[in-house]
Amino acid sequence: MRRLLTSPWTTAVVVGLFLLSLWGPPFVVGGLLLRPEVMTAVLGLVVVGLVVRWVRAGGDGAAGRRACAALAVLAVVLVVGARGVLGLGTSYVVLAPVGPSGCRVVVEESSFLMLGSGRVGAAGRVGPVRLQSDYTADDGGRPASLGEYAVGWSGPDAVVRLHGNPGQPVWPALHEVAC
Repeated sequence: MRRLLTSPWTTAVVVGLFLLSLWGPPFVVGGLLLRPEVMTAVLGLVVVGLVVRWVRAGGDGAAGRRACAALAVLAVVLVVGARGVLGLGTSYVVLAPVGPSGCRVVVEESSFLMLGSGRVGAAGRVGPVRLQSDYTADDGGRPASLGEYAVGWSGPDAVVRLHGNPGQPVWPALHEVAC
């Protein structure tokens, strides 16, 4: 186990996953939806742990290693913080009902000032959400969060209607999502 934790391959894989999580979609595990910011923070902590192990393995006279490690930890903290701030205005909603074979429709909603926007996607029981369709909503509307939607299933595909309300129209309102 010790070799696995100090292996350059382990470090490369974890750092690669950390970097991918910066642009990655949300992840579904059963009924739980993990926001991308959470995955970035968890992987960031793993990177910090690997850096600490790397420094400890250096022994005496490892001042250069310590400085490099401090910069790496600072970079991870800044990146995780920035990712968290960028995701503050975004919410994710898993729509009911769940489709055949456990497929779920997920809506990502964002709003800024008087403009709302979102993306509609699907995920299986476990895995990343595949965002497939975009919409905009007037006056910062968030139709999925407000329950202003209808989901119908036709085999493995879902038809989602985000109708909004008269003061906050959504366009396009109709979205077809493949699971």
